[in-house]
Amino acid sequence: MTLKLSQLWPTYCSSILFPVTTQFLNKNRFIHSTPLSNDFIEWFRGFTDAEGCFLLVKTGNTFAFRFLIKLHLDDAPVLDFIQKNLDLGRVTIYESSAIFSITSQKEIQFIIELFTKYPLNSTKYLNFLDFKKAFELYINSKVKDPELVLEIDSIKNNMNSKRTTFEMPKSHQIHITHNWLLGFVEGDGSFYVIKADNILQFSITQKGNLALMETIKNFFIDLAKFKNLNITQGFVYITNVNIIKPEASNYVLSIKNNDFIEQILIPFFDSMVWHSKKELDYLDWKTIFKIKELGLHYTIDGKDLIDFILSKMNNNRLSTNEPLKINRTFTPSEIEAILNGPSNYEKLEDGRILIKSSNKYNFSRKNIKVELIDPQGLVFKTFNSITSCAEFLEVSSHTVTKRIKTNKSVSFNNKEYYIKIL
Repeated sequence: MTLKLSQLWPTYCSSILFPVTTQFLNKNRFIHSTPLSNDFIEWFRGFTDAEGCFLLVKTGNTFAFRFLIKLHLDDAPVLDFIQKNLDLGRVTIYESSAIFSITSQKEIQFIIELFTKYPLNSTKYLNFLDFKKAFELYINSKVKDPELVLEIDSIKNNMNSKRTTFEMPKSHQIHITHNWLLGFVEGDGSFYVIKADNILQFSITQKGNLALMETIKNFFIDLAKFKNLNITQGFVYITNVNIIKPEASNYVLSIKNNDFIEQILIPFFDSMVWHSKKELDYLDWKTIFKIKELGLHYTIDGKDLIDFILSKMNNNRLSTNEPLKINRTFTPSEIEAILNGPSNYEKLEDGRILIKSSNKYNFSRKNIKVELIDPQGLVFKTFNSITSCAEFLEVSSHTVTKRIKTNKSVSFNNKEYYIKIL
């Protein structure tokens, strides 16, 4: 049940609001009468890696321990889902925020036991370890002497936003599962479109979590290998957007290759059971992918439909934001009619793709298969798209297209090859 924060006695700490007193759902319970499902545990582990907060609150010489997840008020349903499954904690609404909070020592003990058995993957695990250490020191000490207060205060002052070291214990192992990844994406994943060229991109951004990002990258690559797909590691890349201060490095994992999106990302996310409104962004993103697959982004209807969808995605979806002004709106039936209508592409006998609305050829279509041929006419390698060929050669798609048109060779490993359309 979601309650208004005005119904409780509120306090304020570290920009996060939470009730000082929380009523127990069951004062004598440490273990659930009905075990938590493994799917939920893994999803919750991932979502906590993205959105969870382990907080110590000091008042005089006493400490309170809080586990919190603070989201936009539109995300209250996912917090209700968490509260219902855990059967503990409370969801409150304050202004534009929804907050899931666990505050009682018995319920904090349960959370500690849960994440001890099922460790977190991100550097948030370091905050959990400090939180656990401080909690055990506090509850196991009958006398709260100044030395204890000083020790716990020292732990508190090196957690969360004050953390400067992100090195994991050597014993810690990153464990990625399908449901963990879904939970992590529902927290920290982003589905968006680069408007200039209508390029679809999926990304995850993390601070100081390079090892985790590499493991996620390998998880996606392994999905491709499992399907025996001709997809290289270059299709999933990681960049550091803050290389000036290594201790504050922000790593971004990105995927924008159409083949990878169609053959790996979409089947993976379609197979999962989502729990947050992030699914709506994913579905909108997937709709734009289909619009591009049909070549409708070259038409007036397609362009207007993309603008309409983007005006409802991500932060534009939030009830607290002013709606964007767009040229045209669409009803669900109009959208369905466009998506189920004829393609704007026509494949010609020579393999080229004609954009019907502009009567021009499209050399970047993913279903144009191309091959590298050596000067003797032997096929060196075949690709499912010009983009795939360009990434293999480490050149731009424009360069590949130009070589096809001019029948000029391209250099690879100090050898010359020609690119031909199949």
